[in-house]
Amino acid sequence: MKPIAFALLLPALSASAAPVVIDDMVVLKNLREKLGELGDKHEAVNGKALMKKLEKAPKKAAVALPANPPKPSGYNDLVKSIFVVASAYKCEDCDEWHNGGTASAWCLTEDGVMVTNRHVFLVPEDESWGVYGVDGKLYKITSILASDPESDAVLFRVDTAGAKLVPLKLGEDADVGTRVRIVSHPGEHFYFQTSGEVSRYSMDRTLEDDSKETLWQSVTAEFAEGSSGGPVLDPDGAVVGMVSNTEAINHEGGEEESPETPEPKRPVDQEAKPAEPKNQKGGKEPKAPTPPKGKEAPKPKDAEPKGQPVPEPAGNEQQMMIKNCVPASKIRNLIEK
Repeated sequence: MKPIAFALLLPALSASAAPVVIDDMVVLKNLREKLGELGDKHEAVNGKALMKKLEKAPKKAAVALPANPPKPSGYNDLVKSIFVVASAYKCEDCDEWHNGGTASAWCLTEDGVMVTNRHVFLVPEDESWGVYGVDGKLYKITSILASDPESDAVLFRVDTAGAKLVPLKLGEDADVGTRVRIVSHPGEHFYFQTSGEVSRYSMDRTLEDDSKETLWQSVTAEFAEGSSGGPVLDPDGAVVGMVSNTEAINHEGGEEESPETPEPKRPVDQEAKPAEPKNQKGGKEPKAPTPPKGKEAPKPKDAEPKGQPVPEPAGNEQQMMIKNCVPASKIRNLIEK
């Protein structure tokens, strides 16, 4: 059976249906056009307004979790419940809209309550924000329901215009060794699935305040910039965690060998505005990520062939990447009992 090609336009699919095929360029084009249209109509929430909503949001919200959310039977089901959080902006050099950042989110209730990382919304410069589904629809962000800076988690609501979304089940903290998978949008590779296992739970510093600690879940499933907010799913399809940040363990070579030291926690989607290309009218418009300490800023995506690794600076060998997630219990803490 031939694969079905999608520009993120999905009808209802069963687990036995042909595989979903994602066209990243079409997704970016749709995001730019739809977010630009909302921005021109002044109907989209902008970054500054989102920041204000985050500041005013309580740490808990009353949310009625679905009693019996549908159990996803495979990838084709999962993608219906996972969304692209995206933004667009206008530069100073032209009147065109440009793609901003992309991150991940997932549906908690059928009436439009979603979950992502708090740091995803900390981009006040972008002028038009929305949430994009695998069915090709763009949803307006209407409110921030609850936000916790320590756990890097946020509940927010989108306007579904009366449509019912497909929620995921919010599970419990999974045991170390539990097999998990992540479906997210690393590096504008939309709806990318990786797998691994829960590798540990730890108390460590928070992203926004080094003087405070919180509970983190670490996993071996791969994720990268754009994956923030992506659900960590157990074998039954329940959400047991959510992507948040990474720590690189580097070995500094030299005549006298230094001990291995981890780099500070870095939110997966913490980015700076791109220096170029400002007036690009088509294709991908990547933002340049803020480089971690001791690393050079990576080149724009279109400057290097896909899959070609960026070389590490001489004498600095990366030995391991710790991948930290928000445990399910921390997401539950946002919900009033």
